[in-house]
Amino acid sequence: MFASRRGPGTRARRHQLQPLLLLVVAAWPGLAAAGKPANESAANVHNTTEPERAVWASVWWSKPAINWSQKSPPPVDSILGYDLACGVRNVGSSDRIVGGVDADHGEFPWQVSLQKRRLWDMQHICGGAIVSPFWVVSAGHCVDGVPLKDLSIVAGDHDLYKVEGKEQRRKVVRIVGLGYDKDTFANDISLLQLDRKLVFDSKHTAPICVPKPGHHYSGNAVVSGWGRLSETGGLPNVLQQVSLPIIPWNKCKRQYKNRGFSHFLHTCQLCSGKEAGGQDSCQGDSGGPLACQEPDGRYYLCGVVSWGIGCARAQYPGVYTEVSCYARWINEVLYNEHHFLDPQNDK
Repeated sequence: MFASRRGPGTRARRHQLQPLLLLVVAAWPGLAAAGKPANESAANVHNTTEPERAVWASVWWSKPAINWSQKSPPPVDSILGYDLACGVRNVGSSDRIVGGVDADHGEFPWQVSLQKRRLWDMQHICGGAIVSPFWVVSAGHCVDGVPLKDLSIVAGDHDLYKVEGKEQRRKVVRIVGLGYDKDTFANDISLLQLDRKLVFDSKHTAPICVPKPGHHYSGNAVVSGWGRLSETGGLPNVLQQVSLPIIPWNKCKRQYKNRGFSHFLHTCQLCSGKEAGGQDSCQGDSGGPLACQEPDGRYYLCGVVSWGIGCARAQYPGVYTEVSCYARWINEVLYNEHHFLDPQNDK
């Protein structure tokens, strides 16, 4: 599931699962460099299928010209007054994705399935992470060109084939982005506003913590999702997870430079994977969370699945949008918007 990030593999299931082959890169405005890979087919870079071109009015692009030097708003959990702590993982015994294992139900309560309407059914296209009762973080390429009316998320899900009684479906009513650029792969991150508040229960639906602005993670991280089990393999019905080491940025840059892809790697991205390959994120995992554990035991959204060359290839770790680069922006959006998100507040 976290291994190959290319062509879409269609497979019918409860929500007509068909992950997009999206895995594109994200960077901060001004840091992205245009260009084509020199020594590798562009098809090997995870990318989306051709999106439907419509309904751009549904996407609200936040101005990149935010004064980032200003004092950051309070952390998201204090802003919204959670009744439970963010980032609490219901630890299981598994260890997979491409090369991963089934996650226990509720092990990653912040995980959502981002789904798109296709005729009579819904299809899983990407992952996402809950950061508040009304907001989900996903990748910019996951929603690029997709009509807003066709998007919804499912929280509390585990097996996409089965109704297990813990699922919460919500429509996406607004997309807030920083100007994702499909040519330069810049700003591959989006905030999805939900039509109704999610009910947090700590065991199946709960938020992940947002990292401190500018914080860089090292050590191991956990990635989860419903993406392909291998580069050319099938799709799992049960949520997968795997623990992967974070690769130092300079080392990752050198590895991608050897194959002509270094211009796609920017300072607001991080890399995670094993030197020998075999474990990775893949198509269908895009937009999903890379979670890092802090000394306090809680998990933080350190990365968003973005792009890679193939899936689980040796010397080519997966590339993730580094959320700490965007943490102040995330906090500002939630801080500025939360007061009118609950319809009860308008009465």
